[in-house]
Amino acid sequence: AFAVLAFRNANYEAYQIVLDRMENDQHKAILVNNQRVQVQNQFVSQKWILQQSSVHLFISHCGMGSVVEGLYFEHPILCLPLCKDQFVDAMAIDHAGVGQS
Repeated sequence: AFAVLAFRNANYEAYQIVLDRMENDQHKAILVNNQRVQVQNQFVSQKWILQQSSVHLFISHCGMGSVVEGLYFEHPILCLPLCKDQFVDAMAIDHAGVGQS
């Protein structure tokens, strides 16, 4: 798959609601194509995914654990902070030049 989206519980339900309400048929077709986008509603080992050589970008909420794993496996990080310390972590990633926020 080109992208793996890993959701749990309420986040997966919210994704399904957004997908159902999506009006752009081209965008929706991309998201429902299992060869392009793989959606997981279960635990997915982030470390296992980041170990793969085929991973070229890590899109993260920028919690400290995720940031450390992304840096350890040397993947550029696209930061999408949601709350609290994630915004500071995202600014640090951007400032260090190892990703963008």
